[in-house]
Amino acid sequence: MKIITLINTVNLILLVWVFFTITEESKISNRTFISKPIHTSIDNHLEDLSGETKQLTILYTMSCHRGHINPNAAIARELISRNHKVDILMTGLCAETARALMPDANNVIALDIHPQKCLDPGDFLDMIASARELYIEKHTIQAFNATLEQLRRENYDILVGNFVVPGGIIAAKVSEIPVVTSTVGPFFVLFKEDADNWDFEVQINLPLSLPPFLSFAIRAILSISNYFLFSPIFNFIQEQHSNFDVDLIPDSENDGSLPFSYYYRHTVMINQGLPQMNLKNFSKYLEHDNVYYSGFKPDNMTYPKITEQALADFLRDNKKPVIYMSLGTVFDIGEKPQMDLLRQLDNQTRFKFVWAVLDKYNDQLKQAQTNQENLFIGSYLPQGSILLESDVKIFLTHCGANSVQDAIYAGKPMLTFSGFGDQVILAKRIAEQNMGIRLSELKLESIESALDTMLENNEYTKMVKNIENKRDFMMSLGGNQKSADVIEKTASGAIQVQKSVSQNLGSYGKVARTLALILVTVLVTGFTIVSYICYRICRRCRRKLKKE
Repeated sequence: MKIITLINTVNLILLVWVFFTITEESKISNRTFISKPIHTSIDNHLEDLSGETKQLTILYTMSCHRGHINPNAAIARELISRNHKVDILMTGLCAETARALMPDANNVIALDIHPQKCLDPGDFLDMIASARELYIEKHTIQAFNATLEQLRRENYDILVGNFVVPGGIIAAKVSEIPVVTSTVGPFFVLFKEDADNWDFEVQINLPLSLPPFLSFAIRAILSISNYFLFSPIFNFIQEQHSNFDVDLIPDSENDGSLPFSYYYRHTVMINQGLPQMNLKNFSKYLEHDNVYYSGFKPDNMTYPKITEQALADFLRDNKKPVIYMSLGTVFDIGEKPQMDLLRQLDNQTRFKFVWAVLDKYNDQLKQAQTNQENLFIGSYLPQGSILLESDVKIFLTHCGANSVQDAIYAGKPMLTFSGFGDQVILAKRIAEQNMGIRLSELKLESIESALDTMLENNEYTKMVKNIENKRDFMMSLGGNQKSADVIEKTASGAIQVQKSVSQNLGSYGKVARTLALILVTVLVTGFTIVSYICYRICRRCRRKLKKE
């Protein structure tokens, strides 16, 4: 009994320590996300980067998804307008789209560096397997080999790499040519403050009702899992650095933030969109590092005119509020949930919905539709142009970074139903910064309840004004022109990678130790309970034997 009492005492101390640690972490987390004032007068990223430069030969690697093509195509168009020679390397699936968005590109090189299917968050294990195929096999290994071959074939001055294609960026590093990483959306890096405050984000939706202790434990497990999921990228980086006689990166850089931490430490980065959405702690915006925030300003090809007359007529019949709904081109909720939602939308009469669906479901949903008065269904709809229509009041979105950028520019509040990755983080920040409401389920009852809350006059006006203020700041950062300036200056050597930024990053080691302590606490608790039960059973058995 004395041993069990001692175990219980130690276990109680551990539980109390973990409880107070997590409680304090929760308080810190709540403070961290408070919106901070915007400092425009002292921003060291708004320095003048303009100036004459020679004509550059640029290789631009891009992902296939429209949310990645669109913002990078705008930068490429700006570079082309400055008489630079730009080659686009991407998967053959989107080559025609790329040629349409960048008609004056020197060359579009179509290769197999992208999987054929969408990621399905409904099947977690399948999503993980698909993610590994996407990021490890296609976007890392195959993209590396394809990019390296192209770099040997052509004499490029600089590579601009879409952040979801690490292979191209690694190929440029080992080839020792300048590289700029183009990013849209949140930074997936763990800063020291985040590690010290136990405040880190995960890319999978967690219920809002979870107690702080349980939420922390799950976030810790999921964050550590990133290390195992993306460690093959680190091993590949190390192998290629070694093969090409380039300085090896230390093992400490395999920190679960890959490939973002590699970009942050070893490349110049352009971060598009609204910094408050992309940075957990806005004070990071004022620090001098490898990141240049370029915001967003559309050019004359970003938002094409709506040419489909049926869609234009549907949008401009202003008898009811119009809700634009799109879950993107990667997020697949499956056939049955969409058919269930279709039946609900068919029977409602309060709102008009424009629903952008995946192409593979387009014909099926249209055939099942029974009422076209309040619902318009289509695929590959001109999202940004639709959001700019005055009768469109709310954007029901999966929170892809490009979609959020479109909504902010259009000044439209968001009803969020996020899937995975940066979508989860952006949905959280949208709610925290009073730019929208998080939707827990994709059902008409929940949608209508949230819409009623958002469209209440005072609330809607405040939300729109808040978004418009953020839009003005986002546009003030320079947009594609600023991005092109950074690329030119990096190619000329005027901007160089700063190695000192490494000291800003935290480590998942502390998270791992805390997670280990939590698991030990759980095991000790279980052992103590089982030991006590066994002890009581043995005592009863002994008493029974003595009586007999």
